[in-house]
Amino acid sequence: MTAKIARGWERIGFLRYRDNVFVLSPTSLVLEEQRGQFRRRLVELGAAWAATARA
Repeated sequence: MTAKIARGWERIGFLRYRDNVFVLSPTSLVLEEQRGQFRRRLVELGAAWAATARA
């Protein structure tokens, strides 16, 4: 489970500092880019869920 959480942090731009400590550069644009992708994915998932709920 810890590895899965770590991958999630890394996916949105956090860098592993040591052990289970992650840091995010305040100048990094990765977080903003990833947040946009997550929003789009959330909209897609919501639409898919609504379609199956109506069926």
